[in-house]
Amino acid sequence: MATHDRGPLPLTPPQNGVWFAQQLDPTRLDYTIAEYLEIRGPVDPELLAEAVRTMVAGTETLCVRFAEVDGVVHQIPAGPPALRMEMVDVSDHPDPDAESERLMRAELARPTDLAAGDVCRHLLIRTGPATYRWMQGYHHLVADGVTGSILARRTAQVYSALVAGEPVPAVESAPWQRIVAEEQEYAGSERCSEDREFWRARLDGAPEPVSFTGSVPAPASGTAVRVSGDLDPADARTLREAARRHGTRWSALVMAA
Repeated sequence: MATHDRGPLPLTPPQNGVWFAQQLDPTRLDYTIAEYLEIRGPVDPELLAEAVRTMVAGTETLCVRFAEVDGVVHQIPAGPPALRMEMVDVSDHPDPDAESERLMRAELARPTDLAAGDVCRHLLIRTGPATYRWMQGYHHLVADGVTGSILARRTAQVYSALVAGEPVPAVESAPWQRIVAEEQEYAGSERCSEDREFWRARLDGAPEPVSFTGSVPAPASGTAVRVSGDLDPADARTLREAARRHGTRWSALVMAA
């Protein structure tokens, strides 16, 4: 279980960047990181909702609100947020997949109240007799690109225990307070100064960043542009192996191609 009785904590440098960018345009939606998992098989919606609430309550970074303390924004440990975990049945819709995407986008478009700790949202959609889509979304202040998969695994672990009527396994994680303190210590350390000088020297004389427009970037629209396709298992395996050889992620390899 996360500890919620600690005092206000400063934001880390990456969090500061996200916070100020969000304040420049509070309506921006692109600071919500979301994904959905398609579940094929029976699901107990009530137990899944309980598993999600248990996961959230045990994750310190999801149990915070953001507010100014003496003119400086802090993250304030709080109890678990009032999580709304709905189950919507669209299995009778003419196009369940399209309708489920519409519902997920509508859920993610709801305004976020960071001062109230509204940093995560979940939705379960039944798309067929035994198919579901579970969406989870988190504000970028408390999550990054890999957070979803980590929390999904933890939720699955909790759900499996609940279904089996067994105790929920404990999970060990570094206290968020310690992680914030380590960030602060590094920022004022000799190692940070050495790292800064290394990168200044390394990038001295580097060419200007590549621009796809050749002009001043336009404000972000908040709308993603995408083209979807499928990879067969053999191609996906080849892509992952190539990324592993180059010490990077497959997504970075695709973007560099």
